Amino acid sequence: MLNHTFTRKETAILLILVALLLAMGYYQFVYKWQQKAIAQYDTTDIETAIAQEQAKAIQIKRMQDEIVSGKKEKTGLVETYSNLKAELRTLNDIFGDAQNFDFSFDQAVADGDAVRRTIVCTVTASSYKEARRMLLQLHDCKYRCLIGDVSISPSGTGRESGDKNLNEGAVSVNFSVTFYETLYGAASTDGLQIQNSSSDTTGDDLLNKLSASKEQAENTGNDNQ
Repeated sequence: MLNHTFTRKETAILLILVALLLAMGYYQFVYKWQQKAIAQYDTTDIETAIAQEQAKAIQIKRMQDEIVSGKKEKTGLVETYSNLKAELRTLNDIFGDAQNFDFSFDQAVADGDAVRRTIVCTVTASSYKEARRMLLQLHDCKYRCLIGDVSISPSGTGRESGDKNLNEGAVSVNFSVTFYETLYGAASTDGLQIQNSSSDTTGDDLLNKLSASKEQAENTGNDNQ
């Protein structure tokens, strides 16, 4: 059996060879595997989806802020009940060019002499810009109304799966609009839900009270002349 005592030089060379072997093993079996795993689980798509969601949220927030700021401006006429036909014509004029639309009507509610009529709307517009234009046109329409519960999302079969970009293609808009009317001068209360009234109060009773109040106000004005 041969015994050999390594010199310092030989020991140093062996240590260098071991280090090289370890480095080659790390590169081959650890580093290259990590790079392959990173390439396999590329986060580009995730980052793109996050960016699209952020852009979508900003656009919806901007549209909602415009509507909220418009709420502070008391515009539009408060027409005598029932103004439903005229309100329907307004909706058809504004959304007639949409790809499709659907309106769901809640029963009109009377609270004192004030009447509110809420309509839940679903509209598909050709673009986000077109949807925004329609909503602003509704806000600025002839009749007093309040827009709320606005949500907007991509729409259309032409989009790729998972596409959430609002700047390209059709969008679907869901919202509610409440029109305001008055019972002063109304000929009927048919179709109204009377709120904050005693159980034995009818629509006709409410009209009679409003008529008496109006007549009293007119007579008071004549007496003061």
